[in-house]
Amino acid sequence: MKRIVLILCAALLVIPSCKKDGPDNKKEDEIPQSPAKDVKAVDLGLSVLWADRNIGASSPEDPGHFFAWGETTARVLGAFATPYVFDDCDTPEKLLGENDTAVALWGDGWRMPTKDEILAMTKLSYELKRDDGGKVIGVTVSGNGNSIYIPVADPNASYRSFSIWSSERTADKLWACYFDTFGNGISNARREYAHAVRPVRSK
Repeated sequence: MKRIVLILCAALLVIPSCKKDGPDNKKEDEIPQSPAKDVKAVDLGLSVLWADRNIGASSPEDPGHFFAWGETTARVLGAFATPYVFDDCDTPEKLLGENDTAVALWGDGWRMPTKDEILAMTKLSYELKRDDGGKVIGVTVSGNGNSIYIPVADPNASYRSFSIWSSERTADKLWACYFDTFGNGISNARREYAHAVRPVRSK
């Protein structure tokens, strides 16, 4: 009898779990939901108010946390999410509700910006901020007498990237739109790559 019990216990150890290992399950690096009490909603004279910092940032100068498109689990900048929350066949054209990282983590009316809202922001007055060595470390965007600061995702990288996800993907389901540089305003990246999220909310 004792031998049978031992065999059953060993069998249970090798049975694979059916629980999905994705952003819906708690992980050590998952960001807890937060009402973003210290965040300010800034009116730049556009159709929406912009948060004064990225999700996970302790200040406007802090790049914050990085997420694959539609996820709530913080990852290393540029990391490729595996497993990923969406299969190629079920990728939405736009993140809505709890699929929107800002809605899921901040709530209180915050959401990710659309492609057009990002493009509208890039048409405002801006000033690049550089460190003592001349390297670009961020940009101040001004409008309506107010401003927001967007830090470079990685000041040590060889290229200038602000890397803020929009809520919309491209016609190709594998890619989503994000704010990168003021030269082009919008770039495209594989949805599984981790970038920053700068929320907006309605006026």
